[in-house]
Amino acid sequence: DNDSTLSQYAVPATALLTAVLRTLHGHPSAYQFPLTDDARNLAKTLYSALRRQEDVTPLTIHKILYALVAVPATGSETDQWKCPLMCWLAVSGLRPGGRFLPAYEYTRVLAKWEYLLRNLHFHEALIRQDEYEGRLHASVAPLNSAVANQCSLYMQAGPVTPWNTLRDHQRYTSSLVLRQAAAPKLSWSPDMGSVTCEGRTLGMARLRAGIGKLIHSVQERIVRLTNRTDIPVAVPPGLSENLADDKAGTSWLQLGPFTPKQLPLLEILFSHPDYTLAHVDSSGRFHWNHPGLHKLRRDISEIAAELAVLCFLTPAPPPRGTEFADTRVSNSQIPRNVYKDHGTWFIHHRTKTSALTESLSWVPTLCPDAVSELLDWYLVIARPVESIISQVLDSEDDQACHDEFLWMLQGRQLDSEQFSHLLERTTGVFMGVSLSLHYWRHIAVALMREFIPPTALADNFGDKSMNHNTAMARRMYAREAGQLPFLTTDAMLESRQFCEVWHNVLGVGKAPPPVPLRLLGYQQNPYVVPNGGIPAPGPAPVDVAALTAIISAAVNNSIQGLRVDLEGLVQTAVVNGITAAMRGQVHASQGRAIPANSPPVQDEQIHTPLPHQPQRSHIWSQLSSVEPTPVERQLPRPRSPSQLSYAEPTPSNDDKEDDAMSGLDNLSTPTSYIPTPGPDSHFHLPASPAEPTQLSSSAVYHTTGVNRTDTRRLLCNALNDPNATFTSESQYELISNSLSRDRNIIGILPTGGGKSMCYEVPAMFYRNHVSIVFIPFVAVIIDQLRRAATKGIKAVKYTSQVSPPDDIQLLFVSWEHAGDQRLLQ
Repeated sequence: DNDSTLSQYAVPATALLTAVLRTLHGHPSAYQFPLTDDARNLAKTLYSALRRQEDVTPLTIHKILYALVAVPATGSETDQWKCPLMCWLAVSGLRPGGRFLPAYEYTRVLAKWEYLLRNLHFHEALIRQDEYEGRLHASVAPLNSAVANQCSLYMQAGPVTPWNTLRDHQRYTSSLVLRQAAAPKLSWSPDMGSVTCEGRTLGMARLRAGIGKLIHSVQERIVRLTNRTDIPVAVPPGLSENLADDKAGTSWLQLGPFTPKQLPLLEILFSHPDYTLAHVDSSGRFHWNHPGLHKLRRDISEIAAELAVLCFLTPAPPPRGTEFADTRVSNSQIPRNVYKDHGTWFIHHRTKTSALTESLSWVPTLCPDAVSELLDWYLVIARPVESIISQVLDSEDDQACHDEFLWMLQGRQLDSEQFSHLLERTTGVFMGVSLSLHYWRHIAVALMREFIPPTALADNFGDKSMNHNTAMARRMYAREAGQLPFLTTDAMLESRQFCEVWHNVLGVGKAPPPVPLRLLGYQQNPYVVPNGGIPAPGPAPVDVAALTAIISAAVNNSIQGLRVDLEGLVQTAVVNGITAAMRGQVHASQGRAIPANSPPVQDEQIHTPLPHQPQRSHIWSQLSSVEPTPVERQLPRPRSPSQLSYAEPTPSNDDKEDDAMSGLDNLSTPTSYIPTPGPDSHFHLPASPAEPTQLSSSAVYHTTGVNRTDTRRLLCNALNDPNATFTSESQYELISNSLSRDRNIIGILPTGGGKSMCYEVPAMFYRNHVSIVFIPFVAVIIDQLRRAATKGIKAVKYTSQVSPPDDIQLLFVSWEHAGDQRLLQ
C-alpha cells in the first residue's frame, strides 16, 4: 500500500506520452515524433479527453502506448529513428550545457522500459486471449497461447523489434558502466574508528553501543508489557529441527510447548493496569474492547519493530529489504525462513536472482544469542496474543498473514519501504546517525572487508550472504552472483563461523570486537589467497608489530566505547543540574526550602504560566456532548512520561495504520464535516509577552489548558469517531495546551504517544492559521503529508526556493531548513 515502485516505473511512460502530445500541438522546438496514423489518432483522442477533463480509461493508455513502443514501426528495421521509443530515449538523454545522461542512470531508465514492455505485451495477450478460444487442445489455456504468440512475434531474439533494440541498449550501456571508474562511496577514519557513507558517518563505538541500547530497549518494553511478571520460555539451546520439511504450515514453534501453560501473556494482560481488553455486560456476555486491543497491538508492534531492526543488523551482512520483509516463520508456497539448529537461523530462499535462475537459494545466517532469546520470547509469548487480536480486528487475509509472516506491525505485513523508514528512524535514535537500507548495506560490506579475514574460497561467504560474488562486490557492489554453489552442511558450518565473527564485530558476540585487519597490515602480508589458490606461508611466530597493533586497537575500542558512555552521562548530569537549579530558584522565590526527599528531577516538567485566562469561544457549544468512556476513566495517570510506552507504527499510506496514535482505526474525516470556526472562535493571543519560563512541581497536572471534555470533543470530531479516546494522560495535556495557543509548552512523549495530534487537531479547527512543525527526517515529513491529506488538512513541506501557499494549515520544516532566512522572515 505504501510502495512507490509502480509510480516510479510509470514516470518514463508518462514522460513519453507528454512529449508526444506536446509535439503534436506546436512545441517551440518544432520536433515531431515519427508516428503511424493509428498512433497519431490515438494521441489526438487522448489529448481531447484530457482537454475536456474526461475520464481516461487504462485501456486507452494501453492502446496508445502499445502502438507507440510495443510493435515495430514501419521502416524501423533499417532506420532506428523510425521508432518513437528510440527517439524518446535519445531526446530524454540530453542535458543542459551539451551534456548527456550518465550511463549508470541510463541503465535505470532502460530497466523501467523493459518492465513496461513486458506488461504491455502481457496485457495485450489478456485482451486477445478470446481469439485463441478453442483453437488448441482443451488443456492449453487461451491466455497461455496468447502470451506465447506475443512473445514469438515481438520478444523473440532476432527480429528488429523495440524489445530487442532495448535489450541491445541495455547490454551496451551495462558494458560502459562496468568500464567506468567511480568515486568511492565509503571512507574510513585513519584509526578505523568510524566509517562515512555518502556523507553519513557512523562511529564503531556508537554502532556497538546503539545495538546494546536497542537490545535493552526491547527488554524494557517486555518488562512493561508483562507488568514485571516473569514468563519463562523453555526453548532448548540445542533444539534442531528438520530443515528439509517443506510441508505447508510447518514451523519450529510446533515442536513445543515451550511454556508451562497456554497464553500466559493474555492472562497477565487481563489484569494489567494499563490495558482494558474486554468486559462482561450485565447479561453475562463477553465483549472485546477494541480501543484497548488497539493500544495493546501498538505496544507489541513496537517490540516487533525494534526486534526487526536487530534481526536485520546482527546476524550477518544484511539481505535486501524485500527479502527481509518477506521473512516467513512457517512454510507456505515458499519455504519458511526462520529455523532452529543449535541456534536461530534466518535462511533466505527467494533472492533477486530467483526469477532468473528459476530456483530458490539457500543463504543461512545465524542470529546472536542475545537477539535469539528476544525473538524466541516474541514468537512463543507475544505472537499468539497478536493472532487473537487479529481475529477480532482484522480480515481473514490479515489473520492468515500472522501465521505465515514474521514481521507484522499493526496487523499488516511490513514492506521494504516501511522497513527502510523504520531502520532510518531507529538508527537515528540509538546510534546518532540515520541509516536507511541503502546506507547500511554499503556500511555492512565495508565492515566485513575490514574486520573479517577473507577465506580461501573463490567468494567470501559475506559477499554470498548478500547474493553477489566478491569480485563484483569489490567493483560494483550490486551485481548478482546467483544462489550459493552448495546446499550441504558445509554451508551451515561455514556460515556459523562467519556469523560468529560478525557478531563480535557488532559487539554482540561471544568474544570482544576484533581488531581491524588494515591495522594488522594483512594486505601487505596476506596469509590466504582470495582467488582460491594455495595459501601463502603464515606470519612469523612472534610478530611484535602485529601484537602492538592488536593492543593499540583494543585500547582504542575501549576508549571509544567509554567516550560514548561518558557523553550520555554528561548530558544527563547537565540536564539534571540545570533542572535542579531552576527548581531551587522557584522554591527560593516562594520562601520555601527544598526538602531532602524531593521527587526525582524527571518527574518535573517546565512550562510557562498563563498570562491570563483565555476566552472561551462558541465553538465548544457547537459540539455534541461526549462524556469520558469507562476505558478513559480507567486510564492511569502516570507520574512521568518516561513511564509511558506507546508504539508508533511505520508511517504508511494505509487507512488502517494512519491513526494508530489515536488507538482507533482511521476514520477519515471529510473536509465538509469539519466545522470552520469564525473569527472569534479561537483563544485570543495574549496582549503581552508570556512570563519567563518557570519550573512547577508536577506541572503535568497544573497546566491549565482546554478542559478534558472540550478537548475530547475536538478529538472525536477530528477523527469522526464519538468513541475516540486519548492514548495517555500526557497526550491529553499536550493537545489541550496546544489548543490554547497562548503559552509555551514542552511535551515529552514516547514513540507512538500521539505527538502529531497536538498539531493535527488544532489545524483542523483553526483553519485560518498556520502551524509550523519541525521534523528531523524528510521521510517522516512525507508520511505526515499523507496523513494530513487523508484528514483534509492543507499541508506542504517547506523549500527555500518556493514560498508556501497562503491558505495552508501545516508547514513541515526539516531541520536543515530551520535556520533558513526565508523561513525566519
